[in-house]
Formats: sequence, C-alpha cells, structure tokens
Amino acid sequence: MRFFLRKNNRLTHEKDISELFSSGSSIFVYPVKLLYKFSKIGPDKAQFKVLVVVSKRNLKRAVKRNLIKRRLREVFRLNLYKFVDSIPSHTRLDIALIYVSKEIQESSDLEKVELELIEKLRLKLNTK
Repeated sequence: MRFFLRKNNRLTHEKDISELFSSGSSIFVYPVKLLYKFSKIGPDKAQFKVLVVVSKRNLKRAVKRNLIKRRLREVFRLNLYKFVDSIPSHTRLDIALIYVSKEIQESSDLEKVELELIEKLRLKLNTK
C-alpha cells in the first residue's frame, strides 16, 4: 500500500478552516486535539483534508513548531488508511490536528496518541 498525503489533501481555504473551528466536533487525547467536520463534495474531489496546528503561544521557536508539525503529519500519513474507508461517499472530511502541549513529544508517543484518535474517529464515522 502506498501512503500519500498530497497537496490536495491539505486544508487551506480560510472559509473551510473557519467553518471547521466554529462548527466542528472534537476528540481530545493529550497532547493532540482533533477537530473534524463533514461537507458535501462531488465524486472527483479529495476525500479528506487535513490541517496541522501548533500554537506559537506554547512553543515559541519556529524550529520546534515545525518539528512537531512534521511528526504529526508523518504519523497521520502512515495511519490514514485506517479510517479513509469509513468516510461516506460524496462526503469530504475536514480534519484539524491541534497540538496543545508545551513540551516536545517523541514520535512514538505522538503515534500512540494519534492511533487512539484515529480509532475514536473511525468509530464515530461508522455510527454516522
């Protein structure tokens, strides 16, 4: 299986981001909060879009913020196959991964947290 997180799977439009933060549902497992929201799309568009957020308030140095973003994206990329099949057809899932800790976590710790978040998200997708 090939694992891709392509450019069209990035959540970039300001309108979509503001809708996600204003009316999205959330799942929290320390140190990552996952916001998600469904939207209708045509069959040819991306099935999901993801945004990774690390607050400047918690981590002052851009180098540290970028490190955490890279780790979160990589773990998400390697494990997205676990929930993509659960997304209903003609529906796009917008996801925001928000890092809330003030310390830098190891990749293995982030992987455990994201696996738990993905499992909870998959269960919620199956109940829809």
